[in-house]
Amino acid sequence: MANSKNAKKYITEDYTLTYIVRKIKNKSYAIISGIENISFKKNNQLIIPSKIEDLNVYSIGKNAFIDISEIKDVVIEDGVQVVGPGAFSNCGKLQNITFPKSVKKIESMAFYLCNNLKTVNFSEGLEEIGVVAFECSGLEDITLPDSLKLIDDAAFRESKIRSLHIGPNVKCICDSAFSDCNYLTDVTFSEGVTEIHDYAFRNCYNLKSIQLPNSLFTLGYGVFDYCYSMKSIHIGSELREFESYRDFAYKCDSLEKITVSPSNPAFKSIDNVLYDIGDRTLIRVPPNAINKDIVIPNWVRQLASCCFDGVNINKLIIKTIHDIGNIGDTNFGGAE
Repeated sequence: MANSKNAKKYITEDYTLTYIVRKIKNKSYAIISGIENISFKKNNQLIIPSKIEDLNVYSIGKNAFIDISEIKDVVIEDGVQVVGPGAFSNCGKLQNITFPKSVKKIESMAFYLCNNLKTVNFSEGLEEIGVVAFECSGLEDITLPDSLKLIDDAAFRESKIRSLHIGPNVKCICDSAFSDCNYLTDVTFSEGVTEIHDYAFRNCYNLKSIQLPNSLFTLGYGVFDYCYSMKSIHIGSELREFESYRDFAYKCDSLEKITVSPSNPAFKSIDNVLYDIGDRTLIRVPPNAINKDIVIPNWVRQLASCCFDGVNINKLIIKTIHDIGNIGDTNFGGAE
């Protein structure tokens, strides 16, 4: 938020914060709008106060500290509710930030390109992480709170997160939320997620296994594309919809097995091969299938496009198929 003509000043020994006054729900609040006269004497620590004079601080405004290279440490006092769009974007030396339980929302691009921000401890109370909020950050270690409800588009794309647990109140993981997180090796879910949108974990090429929660209903396009190290995927009991059979796990070259909860009425796994029961369709044979002899049951009527993509098997027995579609770049090895 650019410093406006109406901005007021909060002077400290190390810097001057500017702020504006706005009414929110008929109550006046201070919105931090920027910083001036920076002269850090030690620690390069920025403190966002919860109160200025007789006003409660509601939020850190849009682009308030964008491109400020001097800031290394940020402490947000309890009472501040929102970190606004681009608030700390491209603060290249930012290493630490303390979030109080009062922060409900971190908005779009808030910490975009913060390359030295490696560890963040989110407090319980946080509900939303916005679009590209931490994209291209240096984040390695995070603990997402159980209070979190929304992980928006590309929120952590191209960060360095190593492990991840999704809590019980997250209903939707949005487009590309964790795509290109090349250090990510482990993801676990609480029951609660109902939708994982397009490319959510695309190109996480060190991710080795996924156990999708029973609560999941819809799996988007290309969610696990190019996860080269993926060995196993388990599908829960409530999954009913794939946005694309072809791009369910495209170029997952190490994939050995796909399993499905026995209580799922829509999909079935036989010898680690995935089938759609209702459409009587073979969806996907793991490229690195443990069983190199694939027998397609006689109730199957069609093959999904590219269901054998990258597969190297010894023997393929097809009993009764009505529709053999484009099975793509298939390598059947010595299959008969």
